[in-house]
Amino acid sequence: MRASRGAAGSAQPDTAVQFQRTSLSAAARAKLAALPPGQFVLPPGTKGIDWKAARKGHLDLYSGQRGVARQLAKATKTWVLCFDWDRSPAEDLLDRGVQQSIFELLDLRCFLSAGLAPLCSSFSTAVTPPARSAEHPKGVPWASQAMLLRLDQGNRHCTFSAAVLRKALQSSCEVWLENPDNSWLWRQDELVKLLADWPSLGFWRFDACRFRAPWRKRTKVLT
Repeated sequence: MRASRGAAGSAQPDTAVQFQRTSLSAAARAKLAALPPGQFVLPPGTKGIDWKAARKGHLDLYSGQRGVARQLAKATKTWVLCFDWDRSPAEDLLDRGVQQSIFELLDLRCFLSAGLAPLCSSFSTAVTPPARSAEHPKGVPWASQAMLLRLDQGNRHCTFSAAVLRKALQSSCEVWLENPDNSWLWRQDELVKLLADWPSLGFWRFDACRFRAPWRKRTKVLT
């Protein structure tokens, strides 16, 4: 690989080589162009009406208020594709068609990173009476009918999230998955197996108050 020397004397990758690593195939560009423009967060100063994806960006699932997406776009100067049901039912991540579209984008190597922050209340340890246990991490069989529906929804979000992480890793993406530190999500078989299959994965823990939040909210990030 060709390299040039920076002012400090360290080797810097050739710009053309860098762009080649992040460039998109024609099929990838066409797939991205078919998506609604409102699903993309663009770097500051980018003209949305003229914008076309020419190189890889980031995937942000369960994007919420898009705070992570805005920081990613600003820091890496490229686009972020967001999905969140609260923004549009067409972005429902439990919809099989939406899931298939995301998997196709991953197969086309559209992304530098893929991140997820699923909000599944049934994984909370604060649920009373407890809906999950060490013996029944998928959900206790005596839960109410309403809770059984919430458990099933949470379990399907977990299965999808693990599948996205696995496919993203196979596509050489950086990955992250965020949830509360004591969430039952971390004790699901799909994620336990993922950690066993990918020993390079690990956890980063932080307390939100260290970043000026008015609450502690200890959080764990698989990355």
